[in-house]
Amino acid sequence: MAAERLPGGATDQHSASETLTFLFTDIEGSTKLIQRLGDDYAGVLERHRAIIRQAVIPAGGTEVDTQGDSFFFVFRAPSQALLGASTAQQALARHPWPEGNEVRVRMGLHTGEAIVMGTTFVGLDVHRAARVAAAAHGGQILLTDATRAILQDRLPEGMTFKDLGLHGLKDLPSPENLFQLVVPGLPSAFPPARALHERKHNLPVDVTSFVGRQREIAGVRRLLGECRLLTLSGPGGTGKTRLAIQAARGVLGDFTDGVFVVRLAPVRDPALIPMTISDAIGLASTSDRPVADALKEHLERRTMLIILDNFEHLLAGSSFVGELLHASVGLKILVTSRARLHLSGEQELHVPPMGLPEPGVFLGHEDFSRYDALALFMQRALATDPAFTVDGDFSVVTDICTMLDGLPLAIELAAARLNLFTPHLLRDRLKHRLPLLTAGPCDAIDHQRTLRTTIGWSYDLLDPTHQALFRRLAVFSGGCTLSAIETVIGGDGIDVVDGLSALIENSLVRRVVEFTHEPRFRMLVTIREFAHESLAESGEVDELECCHARYYMELAERAESFLTGKDPSSVALGLRAEQDNLRAALGRCLRKGDAETGLRIGSAMWRFWQQQGELVEGRRWMAQLLDLPEAAERCPWRAKAMCAIAGMAYWQGDYDEASLDYAESLDVWRELGDRRGTAEVLMSLGYLAGIRGDYYDAHALHEQSRAISIELGDLCSVAQDLVGDGMIYHVEGDRTTAKARFEEACELFEQLGERYGLASALCLLSRILVERGDRDAAHEHWCRAFQLLRELRDGSGMIIALSDLSAIVLARGRAEHAVRLAGAADGLSQTLKIRPPTALTKPPDPRPAASRDIGKEAADSAWESGRTMTLAQAIAYASEITGLNENATATPPA
Repeated sequence: MAAERLPGGATDQHSASETLTFLFTDIEGSTKLIQRLGDDYAGVLERHRAIIRQAVIPAGGTEVDTQGDSFFFVFRAPSQALLGASTAQQALARHPWPEGNEVRVRMGLHTGEAIVMGTTFVGLDVHRAARVAAAAHGGQILLTDATRAILQDRLPEGMTFKDLGLHGLKDLPSPENLFQLVVPGLPSAFPPARALHERKHNLPVDVTSFVGRQREIAGVRRLLGECRLLTLSGPGGTGKTRLAIQAARGVLGDFTDGVFVVRLAPVRDPALIPMTISDAIGLASTSDRPVADALKEHLERRTMLIILDNFEHLLAGSSFVGELLHASVGLKILVTSRARLHLSGEQELHVPPMGLPEPGVFLGHEDFSRYDALALFMQRALATDPAFTVDGDFSVVTDICTMLDGLPLAIELAAARLNLFTPHLLRDRLKHRLPLLTAGPCDAIDHQRTLRTTIGWSYDLLDPTHQALFRRLAVFSGGCTLSAIETVIGGDGIDVVDGLSALIENSLVRRVVEFTHEPRFRMLVTIREFAHESLAESGEVDELECCHARYYMELAERAESFLTGKDPSSVALGLRAEQDNLRAALGRCLRKGDAETGLRIGSAMWRFWQQQGELVEGRRWMAQLLDLPEAAERCPWRAKAMCAIAGMAYWQGDYDEASLDYAESLDVWRELGDRRGTAEVLMSLGYLAGIRGDYYDAHALHEQSRAISIELGDLCSVAQDLVGDGMIYHVEGDRTTAKARFEEACELFEQLGERYGLASALCLLSRILVERGDRDAAHEHWCRAFQLLRELRDGSGMIIALSDLSAIVLARGRAEHAVRLAGAADGLSQTLKIRPPTALTKPPDPRPAASRDIGKEAADSAWESGRTMTLAQAIAYASEITGLNENATATPPA
């Protein structure tokens, strides 16, 4: 670029600081365009460049740099940049791109200072503008508050700013308030900005501060940049997990599809590794293919970091880790394990004990921060006793940490004992315990034996009642609540509250708050292993596991009725928190042949599995339990279990299997003379008859079921039958009767506070109303249903709701939005592997009508755009185009 073209008159021979407005642009999805267009992409790229230059340069922009599909322009005035960006987007939108290959450009504006050095512009504000552009979506113009403030009162007619709130941007120290420029005639609804804090992750919040390990953190981050499989190896207690998580915090911005920790400690079967990873990253289960295949397909084009934590007991399943890496070039895996996986391409980083001074080195207080082990001990000691002091004898702390080999967990356990001992007494106690190291397994490495001895020493310091509580806590998996502890393992004169306090003070148990606001109590993995061995030696395992299973059976059965009632979201969160315990209980039932307890748990949980997208896991548990000899008994819990597994098959579109299971359930209920169970199955068979097109039988089955429910006073089942019967009338074309059925059902659900059923009925009613031309009423009913489904977190219902909104939006002439919504419903049905009964819901396909309105190319593009949405993105998009948010009632879209 010639020097005379620079704003402000800077030349190649001088440098100056200028206040300018920067515009960055690039093509969204350019790699896919290249793959689809092949040699034709070059022509499309050149046309894109010409359109942008013809719009931006006449507006006063100076082209600074062009690389690939991106541009960098500078302007003397923000108004020039606004004009150039909006004109370019309008021209790009008007241009007839090749069919199905629309060029969508994202743009970012920021006003600030830059140093002009010849033809180069440098400075933090230049980087800020580039990060703003990276946060945008194709077709969107984002700008910072600095630019908006200047332009607020000088916007061209019809243009507005939309406040998107604060967003963290990569490599920038503080969040940026981003705004979207809304231009008449251009799309205004986009998914959330691609900002740093929007990146997905499940990294836990630290309860205690992270001390030291700066060299190791730097090493992990460096190696993650050089390899795709990094294993942090070392003995238990060296802090591998916390190191992995701390290092991962610093690379969140490098993984556009998220960073996820997969807790493998509770998993005992290598075959469950795929399911556990899928659960951690939020991938719904599928019934028609193995979980491993679905997971590999999901990761194929994603840029993600997965942390596999505590892998050492699952090394037999390490080959699957290699399969994942082969399936996705954008995937990186960080493993914590006491042994490496022995896979090709694996980089091992041994996590050493924390740093210690050389023997004989004299230290002062100011030297403690130089050695991680000493710094950790001092910090944890002060947390135990704020008045802690070593009275100038700093060698005692060095001796303690050295005797513990610098192991972080051992140091924390030792520091916790300062509530009883002075540092000198603590050192003396440790001296007396160290000879016991040789009592460990001969094949265990030294540090592991040291750690086990430290835990054993801490255990020995407890009084007998606290020891009993400690070992009994090992019956729980994934933590537990206070009420669970008191019910399952209390008794024998144990004061649970006092005992837990003692265990927490001794760092043997941690108190955490997760999922719900109720505190939970957890053990670290190594400590729980020690506790479980002690429990096995006590001979109490069988009795406690039986109590544990029955407790969680009763918990699941109490939660069952609330999953569709007044506050289902909090109940679902409670079950989510207890999933490891529920799985442990189900596993125990399989091992012991306890079909009744296991099937009662599964029958109570099936609706939870449906709502959470975990139907595959639920069907697997139920099938295994039903194969137990005891399960053959024709009894109430057998009949209920068959109904539950049939319901899961129904929601996965496996109607033949559902019919067989429902039929057996009906036979058993009738043999037992159970009218309520009979009515429930008749209703379900009515839905299946409607799906098969046997409308006469469907009406008859719903009538039989409803008659029994009326006799029993079961108004909820009456309402559900009205919904099912109304669906049959709808597909038969009798909208008047269908509408009456749905309205009567809504009144009953309202009366009962049954939100799950109410949401379904409102959605169906909105479809009837839009077909009858009452679009405002349809929109009102739909918005209420949407709010309920959002609170319920029900993926299957949301798929139906998106289809219904598509019909409403299409009736209002918003063809592109309608197609995108229908595409989102179709895509989510595939990715979540949930198949709503389309034979009854009859979701309309808006593409034919939209193609006549906006053209086939635009309709196909909108469909594909919708199919790529996640559930969260689809919900956000639906909220955006309806004007619906968490605290406001929507107004009908124009």
